[in-house]
Amino acid sequence: MNEDKDVSLFDLREILQDIWKGKFFILALMIVSSLTMAIRVEFFVSEKYTADGVLYIHSQNQQDSGVTRNDIIDARVMSTTYMETLKLRSLLMEVSEETGNVYSWKQIRNMMKISSVNETEYISISVTANDPKMAYKIAKCICEKAQGKFSEIFKGGEATIVDEVIYPKSADSKGGLKKVLISLMAGAVLGILIIVVINLLDRRLRKSEEISKKYNISILGETMLSEPVKNRKDKKKHIHNENNEIINETTDFNTIEAYKTIRTNIMFSVPKQDKGQVIVITSAIPGEGKTTTSINLALTFARMGVKVLLIDCDLRKPRVHRYLEIERGIGVSNVICGYIEADNAIRRNVKEHLDVITAGDIPPNPAELFENQSFGKMIEHLQDEYEYIFVDTPPITVVTDAIVAMKNCTGAILVARQGITITDLFANAVAEAKKSKVKILGAIFHDSTEIQSKHNYYQRGKYGYKYKRNYDYRYGDEIETEKKRDKKNG
Repeated sequence: MNEDKDVSLFDLREILQDIWKGKFFILALMIVSSLTMAIRVEFFVSEKYTADGVLYIHSQNQQDSGVTRNDIIDARVMSTTYMETLKLRSLLMEVSEETGNVYSWKQIRNMMKISSVNETEYISISVTANDPKMAYKIAKCICEKAQGKFSEIFKGGEATIVDEVIYPKSADSKGGLKKVLISLMAGAVLGILIIVVINLLDRRLRKSEEISKKYNISILGETMLSEPVKNRKDKKKHIHNENNEIINETTDFNTIEAYKTIRTNIMFSVPKQDKGQVIVITSAIPGEGKTTTSINLALTFARMGVKVLLIDCDLRKPRVHRYLEIERGIGVSNVICGYIEADNAIRRNVKEHLDVITAGDIPPNPAELFENQSFGKMIEHLQDEYEYIFVDTPPITVVTDAIVAMKNCTGAILVARQGITITDLFANAVAEAKKSKVKILGAIFHDSTEIQSKHNYYQRGKYGYKYKRNYDYRYGDEIETEKKRDKKNG
């Protein structure tokens, strides 16, 4: 019961957040709709004029014997019948003829309004038209005709004009303010509905909680954009420049801390063993930061002083060599095919404590190469030399290379990017990884706006100010080394 309540509250909170994010769109729609209505009322709605009069319904014997209580009751009971009499075709046709046949009897019926005054024996008759003269003539004619019509139909029934029809000198109010306010509200409702529908139809991941709740996968860590992205075009531009996100001396503090958190979580996720840990990094689709993540994880683990190896197993679109600014040369494909020993394919000390094996020559059959026993033997041999081996593979839902490579690893990490990863494809990626019977260590979620919001919250407060002011942006071991050097130099 409580779980259902939490889920519904969470969904409501999500909807409210979406509406708040789209507040400028809603405001723009409100302004456009209200301005459109204002222009329509001002320039396209013609002026209307209303002429009205009041009839008093009574019986003929009231003048001789006076008004009795029964007479009043009878008049009130019959008032509805009297009002319907005024809408009769025969009466309105006569009114049309006497007013020059400008309007047909049907048009006149639509122009007139008849009502009982406070449920009494008084009947109000009003006629609205574009021409004040016609409104006056029709209203007056109806009132005059009503007297004879009542006597003709109802024996003893009469109608007396108590309020003469007055010529309308000014036009009726167009109700512009009311219509504009209604349009304003309609624009707000329409804007909210559009935002809600769009977000309901949006199949992209927007929060890391969706991964942990839907797929029961732990979140190893989240990163946020180093620079704000205003629109989807900027987001795509950011994705195509992922090599700028490789950790270096200019990397911002938050990104470094995020990867250090991920490193800690990975170390707790894999059991301690004599051989090195082999971790496959993959994603559902291209553009989610898989290669960048592989390199940054390898660099972060290497900072601990342990021997780390990064293997580029994306034999279709290798990028590791390009991001690390080294030649691709010989690599994984050459080792699996038996043209070279694994030790000879290793690029030593590309970064401190980090070695790399590039993809090598691009083969025509990458998936079949990974099926070869040579790949498993290569991994097993390298485990004796390195404590951590990170394997960058192609997207798991695009080709089968990652699934085959997972058979020889300790665990797998799935990479997702907010606003890019499709939920259906991520679900397929999880299913494929489970099919290979590999241990899914968790997921890494990039470009998290939630983390960005939390960061901005702390930055606005005193805590964020003091924290940032008193904390060096470099790694802890670098700071310690510099302190020792300064102490030695006096």
